[in-house]
Amino acid sequence: MITRPKFGTDGVRGTFGKDIHAQYAYALGVAIARILGSQTEFIVGRDTRTSGQVLSNALIDGLKSQGALSLDVGILPTPAIAMIARRDSKRACVITASHNPAEDNGIKVFDIGGVKITSEIENQLEEELDKIFTDGFSYSENITSTPVETLSSQEYISYLVDAIGSKALEGLRVVLDCANGASYTTAMSAFLLCGARVTAINTESNGLNINNECGATYLTSLVKEVLATKADVGFAFDGDADRLIVVDERGIVRDGDFILALFAKEMKSNDNLSADSIVATSMSNGALKKFCEENSLEFVETQVGDKYVLEALLDNDLSLGGEQSGHIIRRDFANWGDGTLNALLVGRILNEARINDSNFCASKVFNLFEPLVQQHSKVAVKNRDKAISNEEIQTAINEQLKFLGENSRIIIRPSGTEPVVRISVEGQSQNEVAIAIGRLEIIVESICG
Repeated sequence: MITRPKFGTDGVRGTFGKDIHAQYAYALGVAIARILGSQTEFIVGRDTRTSGQVLSNALIDGLKSQGALSLDVGILPTPAIAMIARRDSKRACVITASHNPAEDNGIKVFDIGGVKITSEIENQLEEELDKIFTDGFSYSENITSTPVETLSSQEYISYLVDAIGSKALEGLRVVLDCANGASYTTAMSAFLLCGARVTAINTESNGLNINNECGATYLTSLVKEVLATKADVGFAFDGDADRLIVVDERGIVRDGDFILALFAKEMKSNDNLSADSIVATSMSNGALKKFCEENSLEFVETQVGDKYVLEALLDNDLSLGGEQSGHIIRRDFANWGDGTLNALLVGRILNEARINDSNFCASKVFNLFEPLVQQHSKVAVKNRDKAISNEEIQTAINEQLKFLGENSRIIIRPSGTEPVVRISVEGQSQNEVAIAIGRLEIIVESICG
């Protein structure tokens, strides 16, 4: 029996050769063409993982089997592929597991205009896949390299520079951590063309080192490089470059909550923040909510997942939203998260401050709120869905909330993309938060196995 993954918070994802394989990618290509239609051409791209070519070929073969045309753009950041899809009124598929390690891979699907498909379409694809796997099919793995549209990366770089301005970052000293992922083909060029003085690290992709102790989920090397080069700021991307984490000149990490606050402040001052509102998820630090209250901003909360953030933005016609993990959507530019674009936008804000303030430093610009103590953990389990509405886990949560006291918060949820249960604890004391998270890990492991 062929195993297959299910759509989660950001497409489908799993371990290559186990959950994600050529047979599944082919079947998904068939399902996509049947549900979304074969009349519109598909853009297909991937990040730097070794398994990307095989999965890309299989997906394209599945699309072709139903009469759908496709254009292979090779290795490109996910937002670059979304940009091309919007510009050319095409649909798109990206072979990527985002911030996951190299042994994983996955597939993200975009509808016409570069917007990720809705939950309703995902459900339709799941139903079609059920039929395809029930009826049975055969597919032989195709490892042959396919012709690639080589102009796409230059078109994306031009788009970024046009959006920011060719001299907007002139003189700003930056470090870029490309995570040995898709941004290595574009990020440094865009920053240089915008005038920045650039040091780039983790740009030597070999297909196996993507996100390996680097990038947006591992900031040690970026912090070290920012301090060593006395840079003004550092930017870290994940494997497919749709998320961004910032490190200031002191080596302090500024996550998506800080980026949202910075953008909200700038956009409001420019009268560019729709309804003076931001959209964020339940994972955002409580201090961001307080920042919104103090600055007369409405905080619209969604469940975890950038697709839910986008749905809220579209439903309410809002312009700014994102996640603490660094997925930030600026609808004045795009309907998707773009790590490089957002880094350039942050850089432009910082450079304007540098030009106007002789005592400039990024840490002063980012001095927007003092975050509550927040720690995250993930417990590898066999039955992650048991964490949903479990009475014993809820009892443990209530006990730890009493232990942590005022302004504390606990979130326990199954991951939408990995076989883990995620635990987030927020409170006033670093030590007490660590104790609470340790206790909760034991409970989750005992129940979810």
